[in-house]
Amino acid sequence: MSSISEPVLDRVTGAVEVDLEYIPRAWAIEVHGQLQRHRFSVVVAHRGAGKSYLAAYTLADAALRDGSGRGRYLFVSPFLKQARDVVWEYLKRAVRDVPGVVFQESLLQVRLPNGSWISLYGADNPDALRGMHPNGIVMDEVADMKPPVWGEIVRPMLTTHQAWALFIGTPKGINLFSQLYYAALADPLWYGGMFDVYGTGALSPAEIDLAKKTMTARQFDQELMCNFSAGSDRTLIPLDLAKGCSDRHLREEQYSWAPRLLGVDAARYGDDRTAIVRRQGLVMFRPTVTKGLDTAENIALIVREAESWKPHAIFVDIGGNAGVYDGIKRLRWPVHGVDFGAAPVDKRYANKRAEMWIAMRDWLASGAAIPDDQAVLADLCSTEFDYRNTRGKFQLESKEDMRARSMPSPDIADALACTFAFPIAPPGMVFAERKNARSNDYDPLSERYR
Repeated sequence: MSSISEPVLDRVTGAVEVDLEYIPRAWAIEVHGQLQRHRFSVVVAHRGAGKSYLAAYTLADAALRDGSGRGRYLFVSPFLKQARDVVWEYLKRAVRDVPGVVFQESLLQVRLPNGSWISLYGADNPDALRGMHPNGIVMDEVADMKPPVWGEIVRPMLTTHQAWALFIGTPKGINLFSQLYYAALADPLWYGGMFDVYGTGALSPAEIDLAKKTMTARQFDQELMCNFSAGSDRTLIPLDLAKGCSDRHLREEQYSWAPRLLGVDAARYGDDRTAIVRRQGLVMFRPTVTKGLDTAENIALIVREAESWKPHAIFVDIGGNAGVYDGIKRLRWPVHGVDFGAAPVDKRYANKRAEMWIAMRDWLASGAAIPDDQAVLADLCSTEFDYRNTRGKFQLESKEDMRARSMPSPDIADALACTFAFPIAPPGMVFAERKNARSNDYDPLSERYR
């Protein structure tokens, strides 16, 4: 970026150099360098680090350097008012010395003399984004946006000009933002950067100490230390537990003795996923996930999985699509129906689903190995729990409640949880026959004890 104090006209080319008066901190300089080398970037930074400041000058610099005469650049927040409050003044400050710049306040749009423009939008009105073909976009706090905004609206429109995208935000638990960050770490085409309060220099040591004293440990971890796992006090499976399992690998002899189990969460509606999970002992294998299948197609898919896996037991969620269970049973596979709403064995839980999820969490904590897959991690770590029911028992939030906070149904995790519904004996185990009861054996149903 230029360091010229006044606009300078190049008499030969007609180009104008303008000082944006931008002095980035060291962490922001690192980010700018990475943005030059990566088309997609995810920047996780604490509150007050200067993410919006960085975003405004990134957009301004890109738009000013665009020589196409039609550069289009967007800043998208969860709400339009939020975009105006967060970045509009920064953006105007960045280009205020550009000769011929026009600020259209009613549209929240900056028009530059080279033909480029920068616009602010809110994801609360996603239809306003349709038809756009930007050259670059910044998405702020994508965790607060409905998931389809990125996958179904923004991402497809980036293909026209092979546009770049920058995601900025602070952790808020396990959601789309955390998925994008961890996916970026694993993909060389993406950049993922995390900057906590000790790494940016944005706050003084005294201010950090004061924040520690006046915030809860969870709030400090989430807002200032950028800990995705600290997003909720009611998350059943912490991200660090699941991440530890995804980094673990077991030898075949450590699990081959155990029964092969197949868990199925069949789609209920058109947009739902069907998830099929293979588990053997402490190992979960990569799941099969698909959408848009009817009952017959679901049955065929499960049968193909079963023919390949040769499971000792198949567990099928019957709550929303009992036809899948019936079809598998008619084909004489060893299938067990799992009713998530049924009564649990342990009366501390509100229903069978809560009981299975606790068993799954304990399994993870016992040294399990799961696929290094962002969809698996998101499903396991996005579900919350509480005791807010008339009986005061442990329960998980419903899938409907998850949708209300823009979280997808945890179909993969539910399929894995199904494999904990009932105990299955290891293959080859021989049970001794029970000897005939002797006359003095205790029989609680005998008349003598009534």
